[in-house]
Amino acid sequence: MGLSTNAETELATEQDNPGQVKFTDPKHSVLCRINSEPTVAISIQTLRSFVKVIALINESDSGKFTTFGLDDAFHVATIGYPDCLFSRDQAEGVLGEGFCDDIPTRDDSQEILRWHNLHNELDEIYETKAFLKKLKIDLTVFDLKEIRGGEVIHDFNMPVLKRQHATFDIVYDGGALEHIFNAPQALQNMLLLCKVGGYIIHSNPLNIFNHGFYNFNPTLYHDFYTQNDHEIVGDMEAIKTEGLGYSSAVLPEIKRFKVNGDYWIAVLAKKNNSKKPEWPLQTKYQKNPDQKVG
Repeated sequence: MGLSTNAETELATEQDNPGQVKFTDPKHSVLCRINSEPTVAISIQTLRSFVKVIALINESDSGKFTTFGLDDAFHVATIGYPDCLFSRDQAEGVLGEGFCDDIPTRDDSQEILRWHNLHNELDEIYETKAFLKKLKIDLTVFDLKEIRGGEVIHDFNMPVLKRQHATFDIVYDGGALEHIFNAPQALQNMLLLCKVGGYIIHSNPLNIFNHGFYNFNPTLYHDFYTQNDHEIVGDMEAIKTEGLGYSSAVLPEIKRFKVNGDYWIAVLAKKNNSKKPEWPLQTKYQKNPDQKVG
């Protein structure tokens, strides 16, 4: 099957403007550099998201920003073990000089880095649980099987156990949702695991073909969370990695747009209630229930 006219136009646009992405909505028009394929796990971009969320939780608990000021640990759930894919300089640029001094690295760093195609960027990676512990994060990893050690075995195609509901301050989806066939159930599971007032961090493919079962549009997150009376915090962003760095661009929540190149979508959502989540109706059909033109 050949490319459609639109697909051929987009391909030509990418070839004519290598290394750039352009959004067609003038309100959101930006140009970004693109390089190698994005990585998942905990990148410097998602590390910044963790720090932002910790600050937001501390602010709501104590009325002030004290990023590492609480005595109690933050309980964080991830789906899949999140390898730390950032350098010491990057981490200490966010967390302060000397933060990484006593954090151990993994003996299997090079094997993991080859898996992520970053073996030419880093010599070693930090042990994730030890790194996050210094941020006062108590990490629980859910997965189909034990990969790095200590995972809680659960198939996210199926509902999570009721006793696990509302037990985590942060739920981190660092590139898992697209690999779970029953994505709606997995999305519901992530929301159910989160405490009211807690946050869900998503980093999923926007348009990366055959990486997983699915790519995800901004309207999915917007409609699922807002129609269940939760909220999207800040802007949803298109993320393109550049080695260990990244570039970003704001995404429209529900309007159509076009991009050139492979991008991830970064989303931060806040859970506002304990109601059982319902399946959303896409916003454009809510606004136009009769599906009339114009």
